[in-house]
Amino acid sequence: MEKVHACASDPDSWHHTLDQIEKSCRWRIYLLELNTDGRHTGRYCTHDDASSLIDYLSSLSTRAGENSFQFLLREARALFPYSRENLGRGKIMSFYGTGTKIHEFGIYPGYITLLNRNSGRIILLCCLFISEKDDSAVCREMLPRFERLSKAMSVTLDLIYRFEFEGMRHMALHALVQNRSQSSFLIDTDYLIKVSTPACQKLLSDGDVFAKEEDRLIPLRRDVESALHFVCSDIHGRVNAAGLPDFDSPNVPPVEQSLLLSRADDRLARVLVRSVLPEARHIQDRSDAFILVEVRDQLELSDEVNGLLRSCFDLSEKEAQLAYFLTTTGSLTDTLAVLGITRNTAKTHLRRIYEKTATQSQLELSKLLHGLSGLL
Repeated sequence: MEKVHACASDPDSWHHTLDQIEKSCRWRIYLLELNTDGRHTGRYCTHDDASSLIDYLSSLSTRAGENSFQFLLREARALFPYSRENLGRGKIMSFYGTGTKIHEFGIYPGYITLLNRNSGRIILLCCLFISEKDDSAVCREMLPRFERLSKAMSVTLDLIYRFEFEGMRHMALHALVQNRSQSSFLIDTDYLIKVSTPACQKLLSDGDVFAKEEDRLIPLRRDVESALHFVCSDIHGRVNAAGLPDFDSPNVPPVEQSLLLSRADDRLARVLVRSVLPEARHIQDRSDAFILVEVRDQLELSDEVNGLLRSCFDLSEKEAQLAYFLTTTGSLTDTLAVLGITRNTAKTHLRRIYEKTATQSQLELSKLLHGLSGLL
């Protein structure tokens, strides 16, 4: 029991602890972590061992339209020891094919119980008692030990998941705090807002990029909605892949989408959308991941950047002014009004600006000016 409880602070020792229990007690142990839809995650038990047990449980009919495995997932009482004889509500009838190998659960006495059903995970513990004695006598003898082990493992697993959730929460909050000067949202895959920075209040009141319905973040731009959908799809793909047998999760970095868009006041803004994923283990459920959404408004440019444009790129005074005001306003129309020049004159200046600065668009020119401003 001490070794089981010690697994709370050292989850990697689970396999060694289970091996020790099997050897000392002469038990056969299956510890299955499942998603809510019944897919095995492979965390504590191999996919082959889990599949054989799940197949056998699925072949046992408890009542019309439901098998024993479905019963354990949906209706079983937590920490109640189910045996072959009392599993489910009715008499068990096995439809396991005569040509199929019977699982150990159909041969040896033993119990299976539900340890945990929360946080998107279902944990089943199955212990089989390798003995030549009468099945009922062995079950009665081993029941107290099985119940103590079940309770200890349930408490330990609950602590592990709590620690992991807090670790994910701290990691996500750390990512958010690093961007506290910007409008940043931390949301889940259903777009529910978990945390937001103070700057988000003004962004939402502007109503040109995002809105808020109750606690849900609503994208108001089609390109922003597509970026969010892309990141969510990547998270769903990782969850589905984690449920495949023999899946070895590669070290794939989080997905990020970056958009440059024009705000309602014609100022440029950048929207960054990226996934925040757990680092210590494979992602098993959507609740393991968050999405960080940042809206970075256009920064103010120093007046001194005009001098850098003229000295570094040999721009004339009028060309430097055009480049500066075009970047700060984000609008050619507003720039024409400020400088009092015609559109044709502006296009002529702009062509020379692109040639001298080796840029090809207003976006590239804007990046250049902001980079120069950072030197001042």
